[in-house]
Amino acid sequence: MAFHIKTLLALSLMFVSFFSLGQSPSKRAKIKTLIELENEDQVIQKVMANFVQGFKAESKLTNNVRDKARYDAYISSLLTDATASAKRIVEKELPIIYDKYYTEEDLVELIKFRRSPLGRKVSQTLPLIQADITRVMLTTEYPQLKEKLEKKIAEYQSN
Repeated sequence: MAFHIKTLLALSLMFVSFFSLGQSPSKRAKIKTLIELENEDQVIQKVMANFVQGFKAESKLTNNVRDKARYDAYISSLLTDATASAKRIVEKELPIIYDKYYTEEDLVELIKFRRSPLGRKVSQTLPLIQADITRVMLTTEYPQLKEKLEKKIAEYQSN
């Protein structure tokens, strides 16, 4: 009898733990609403596009392209891959990340804010700000950092 009670208790705890760790449908819906209000798909899309453009700018192929059409198709395929990656991030990863950091009550307050005039402005300008930051990182900071790293590696290898 004691074995059955312990087993029942253990199974009950596992059942409660399993369902309490997952998102409730209500929380999932709030997360989805917040992601939409924050224009996360646009933000991530712009970051990915800037990444590809930064790659294109840094690529040694850019200056030595013999077959421009083939190169343009290559860059286009990178953009297509980046778009697919961005979609996967928004649909699969962001809900998990938001769930990790926000309670359902937090989500309610964030949604209220994002629907306010200032919240809408933040939603409209944040992707632009993040794209500018990414562009600066890829066009200014990354090349300088890359140059410093290459020098340090060369120094390390010569010793």
